Amino acid sequence: RTFRVHFGITEDIYFEPGFIRDPSVYVFGPRSRVLTMKTLSDNPLSGPQNVEFSEIESRKIVVQWDEIPANLSQGEITGYEANLWNIGGGYNKTFIAEIRSIPIDGLLPKSVYHCSVRAKTGINNWGPW
Repeated sequence: RTFRVHFGITEDIYFEPGFIRDPSVYVFGPRSRVLTMKTLSDNPLSGPQNVEFSEIESRKIVVQWDEIPANLSQGEITGYEANLWNIGGGYNKTFIAEIRSIPIDGLLPKSVYHCSVRAKTGINNWGPW
């Protein structure tokens, strides 16, 4: 049984099952639904810069830092980790933050502390410290 295919641009073309006159003509079925997606973010290429201590008191501080430049973030930054430690004092803790600062308390008076910060994109794509 012959069937008709309408391309909407030129004349209709008629085909007979099992016989195609022109091998350059392809017959496609109904159009599929269009899906749109974005691939996942990648690990940031850099850690946050200009990490600073502010609001320094004897037992608490605030750690803050600059945003990672867009060309190094590899996606939307979704969180941060700050690691705070003192050498020889037995203090080493990691803090989680969603913004670019973390208040930290419970510190020892007259102690020297060090800090490094890293950022993540997506669920757990952590960048360097």
